[in-house]
Amino acid sequence: MTNAEREAGLLSDRYYNEALNRARIRDLTGAAEKLRVSLQLNKKNVQARNLYGLVLYERGETVAALREWILSQNIQPAMNSASQYIRSVEKEASKLKQMSRGISDYNEALRNCQDGNDDVASLRLRRAIQKNPRLIDAQLLLALINIRERRFNQAKRLLNRVLKTDRFNPQAVRYLQEIAEQTGNPADRRTPVEDDLSDEARNGSLARQRTAGTRNIFRVGNDFSPAVNIIFGVAVGLLAACLLIVPAVRSSAVKNNNDRIVELTTTIDAQNSQIDELNNEISTKDETISSTSSAQNEVQKTSDSAEHLLKALQASYNEDYETALTEVDQVDEDCLTADEKTIYESLSSSLSDQAFDVYKNLGDTAYYQKDYKSAASYYEKALATGSNDYDTLVLLVSSYEGLGDKQKQMETWQKIADAYAGTDNGTYAQTMADNLADELGVSTTDTGSDTSDSTGTGDTTTGGTGTTGDTNASGTAGDTNATGTTGNANTSGTTGNTNTTTANGTNTTAQ
Repeated sequence: MTNAEREAGLLSDRYYNEALNRARIRDLTGAAEKLRVSLQLNKKNVQARNLYGLVLYERGETVAALREWILSQNIQPAMNSASQYIRSVEKEASKLKQMSRGISDYNEALRNCQDGNDDVASLRLRRAIQKNPRLIDAQLLLALINIRERRFNQAKRLLNRVLKTDRFNPQAVRYLQEIAEQTGNPADRRTPVEDDLSDEARNGSLARQRTAGTRNIFRVGNDFSPAVNIIFGVAVGLLAACLLIVPAVRSSAVKNNNDRIVELTTTIDAQNSQIDELNNEISTKDETISSTSSAQNEVQKTSDSAEHLLKALQASYNEDYETALTEVDQVDEDCLTADEKTIYESLSSSLSDQAFDVYKNLGDTAYYQKDYKSAASYYEKALATGSNDYDTLVLLVSSYEGLGDKQKQMETWQKIADAYAGTDNGTYAQTMADNLADELGVSTTDTGSDTSDSTGTGDTTTGGTGTTGDTNASGTAGDTNATGTTGNANTSGTTGNTNTTTANGTNTTAQ
């Protein structure tokens, strides 16, 4: 090992010790900065890399922490506490997966912010924090959005949570100062970072004084020449370093690192105990599988509803109303939070004006592709918006015809007849409804009326454009009736009458 490598290793250990001191007072940001410098000086500093992984884990960056521990394990496979950390995380696979999803949600939210979609970003960030409560970056970004929206109380709660985890986080301190400036409230303006820097400045001044004092000791007296004094001082310094300082520093560093590892491991176990209790139903016994599956399905349903709402909101921003309506239809409102319900109701209201045209277009597309089932469904949704558009109703009838559903054909023709009564379209629709009713053997309202007189008075009644003759007491009837209407004979003889139905639903009697 060259002198340069040896000096770099000692300097790396020094930065590691400084980082360890900062981690003890929960200055995670400061510790991370020192550890990055330590690893740049000596990439094989296993203790620094393990501590860096612990700091990242505390900040919610689980994947990055695992990467550091795996690198440490590759550098030193034996007698390495990184193996214990990896096993501890791997035992909680479901938790690791959920925290990774939280990081993915944070990355998506970051892209939404860059695109200017703060509402979507807020939803994703809340999901990310719910899945990964330690993720400091997500809390800071959500706090920033709340500051921009002037929701200062929510922002302060998030920032205080960050400072409980990372005591001197500079972004959190800066955001709190920004809130104080915007609200005009100078309270809580104390900046822990400045206090920390002041401590460093005082410590540095003391160190310089001690160094100066040490130099003065070696310069006292005139018994020896300056050259002899210098040689003597260098020899004493090297001897002290070899025999006392270096072993003491190394021993102290090892002891401090072991103490810190025990402390952080205890902290991790304590913070994870609640999650372990909640996951016991999944990982302990087979007899809890059914209830756990139900809970997982509910969580999945909630997650899916939120995802559909996000996609609908994104599609609405892009004016893709077809996708927006399709996604909104798949949202289960009961699974949404209070904030998500507010967004859902607002989005549904804004899409209602577009609903008829969107569903009509979707129905037309499906119809011309001969997908009659989908076409009927879309036309029904279009008419459910309160419209009685004639073309849409007729296309709905044609879709039912393609499906072979005569009952719904008849009902839809009757709906057209009622909606367009007194018009040619209404008359034609009534005729079609009557014909289908006859085929199905059910009754419906006719446009014409038939009268049968059993008293034998011999009078006639005219209904619509058809004429029905009645039989009197002395006549003999011998009739054939194609529509089930009564045909009649008079007293002058026996006459067979034939009654048929024309295309417009009226009766004509031929004698």
